Amino acid sequence: MLSRSLRFSCKSETRRPLALIQKTIEFVRRHAFPCYLYSIMTVGLDNAEFKDAAEKVKTLSRKPDNNSLLRLYGLFKQATVGDNETDAPGMMDFTGKAKWGAWNEMKGVSREDATEQYIALANDLIAKD
Repeated sequence: MLSRSLRFSCKSETRRPLALIQKTIEFVRRHAFPCYLYSIMTVGLDNAEFKDAAEKVKTLSRKPDNNSLLRLYGLFKQATVGDNETDAPGMMDFTGKAKWGAWNEMKGVSREDATEQYIALANDLIAKD
């Protein structure tokens, strides 16, 4: 479904097809892709216990060590998105590379197992806090 503004702007762009294509791509990028991405990300969040653990971990009084945070990140991404199919970040993006590696280590783990492992690790960190 095209927005009203896109339809009106298309009429004025009939002489410049490249501009029309660029506007169409921008429209899809803004409206269609985020909805698709949101629907993918919410798959793992159907579990109420998982959702509760994810919220409680955000409110810990002490920050967990980096290894625990990376493990939490990898398990969360595996539970919500599934296997990591993205390219590795650049060599100067140290944080992104560490997060990518933590998620990539989870490759092959089912979403259900990742959800259970995430809940167990989160509850352990919450109990230590």
